[in-house]
Amino acid sequence: GSVMNLPQQQSPWGAIAGGAISGLMGLACWIAEAVYGKSDFRVHLLRAWLNQKWGVHGIGRPVMWAYRKWGRQVAPLVAQSPTLRRGFRYLFDIALVKSGGA
Repeated sequence: GSVMNLPQQQSPWGAIAGGAISGLMGLACWIAEAVYGKSDFRVHLLRAWLNQKWGVHGIGRPVMWAYRKWGRQVAPLVAQSPTLRRGFRYLFDIALVKSGGA
C-alpha cells in the first residue's frame, strides 16, 4: 500500500504510545491533531518522533522551531481546508513511515 492509504481506525498502539510518551504531552502536535484527530495514535507517534528524533538535529531543528512558533495558529486553517489537510497528511504520512510507526 502507499503512504497515503494508512488506516483510519484506532489502534491499541495509541494507548501504548500515549503512555510511553506521557512526558511529551506538553509538546503538542496541533496540525497533526487537525489532520488525524486529537486522539488518533498517529498523533502520539508523530509527537514522539518529531520532538525526540527528527527535530533535534539538521533541518528538523528549524522546522520544529517554526512548528512550535506557528503551528497552533496554522492548525485551525488546516482543519478547515481539505487542501491543506491533504498536503499536511502527505507530509505526516511520510514522517510516520520514516519513524517506523507506519
